[in-house]
Amino acid sequence: EMVLSKELDTNMTAYNMVSLYGTKDSEIYGTDGTEYNTTTAFVFATNARLTIQELNGDVPGDVVHDINQTLLDSSIPDGPGKFGAEVTVSGNLTYGFVWNLNTLPVPPGDYRITFSLDDVSVPTGATNNTIIGELAQPEEGHGDANATYVSPSEVYIDINIGQGQ
Repeated sequence: EMVLSKELDTNMTAYNMVSLYGTKDSEIYGTDGTEYNTTTAFVFATNARLTIQELNGDVPGDVVHDINQTLLDSSIPDGPGKFGAEVTVSGNLTYGFVWNLNTLPVPPGDYRITFSLDDVSVPTGATNNTIIGELAQPEEGHGDANATYVSPSEVYIDINIGQGQ
């Protein structure tokens, strides 16, 4: 998961998100109407792309396993294995992907996970007006992979998937 955010020059009104009722599948979150000011806005980019590539195939440089999806790719059904965006219960806009290693034939090895912004959104045709600036590192307890900044439209992390037990 990751978020895109922008620091604003002026305050913006935000609303406190709380659990309204229910649990698990019937859990409903919303606002209690409490307002607060913030100078951080979350960004939705229709041109977001997720790419996952295996870096250590049998032939050096050979990509054995490849996931390459745009955010609004209608050919991939919603659910695990689909790159998507959601507004979380806390009110954040989060981009995410559920990579279920138990159901996909993913061999152990080194992988690169790239988040990028296409010049033009597929399928909307909107021109990119978003850039990736400073990178925040994962919070304590949320992984230790450091992101590598490539350009204002690309960032990646390299991970290792070990042999299953």
